[in-house]
Amino acid sequence: MALGTCHRLAGAQARGSAAVAGPITLPNMTLLWLGFGAGSMAGLMALGHAAEVVRVHGGTEIIITIGVMVITATNALGGFATGWLADKRQVSRLLLGLPVLAILGLLVLSSGPGPIIAVAALSLVQISYGGVIALYPIAVNLLAGATMGPTLYGRIFTAWGVAGFAGPWLAGILYEASGHYETAFLVAAGVAIVSSLAAWPLRKHLRQTA
Repeated sequence: MALGTCHRLAGAQARGSAAVAGPITLPNMTLLWLGFGAGSMAGLMALGHAAEVVRVHGGTEIIITIGVMVITATNALGGFATGWLADKRQVSRLLLGLPVLAILGLLVLSSGPGPIIAVAALSLVQISYGGVIALYPIAVNLLAGATMGPTLYGRIFTAWGVAGFAGPWLAGILYEASGHYETAFLVAAGVAIVSSLAAWPLRKHLRQTA
């Protein structure tokens, strides 16, 4: 009797685990694809034009050179910090919060600040972008499990390919049409909002895996 009870408990635990870490649904896949793509696109709309953005905000060649180095470093910093926080079971909060950092930076940029503030705002956007790149593989693995996670992430990563092409191209088109980057930054902020909205329905599932 005790042995049979143990088998039933083990089976129930396995089914419960599969419900959380098994293959994820198509709607969740779509949300992950959209959240990853929008979060990446918002960052790439700024990063793809970083040097020119600092220039049009009044930056000298020295400020542009140092600024681009700082912006690149903060992208890596965002990835490292996100990985550390993800280990602290903050994945659902990060999915929602990282795009908010980008929104803040992009809104500052849209106000036409001076070159130093522009570098700081671009850095904030790149912390967000670096974090998004590091976070979504973790989120997919939590939702899909270690077996299916890498395969499904390969499909979701196609969103980055779309963002990598569309983001800088769209920012350039908007700049040429208006003669300034303010419109591009406002559009990028809207794209970042989409990333946060896409992540919102996933928060409950991710908390179940913690």
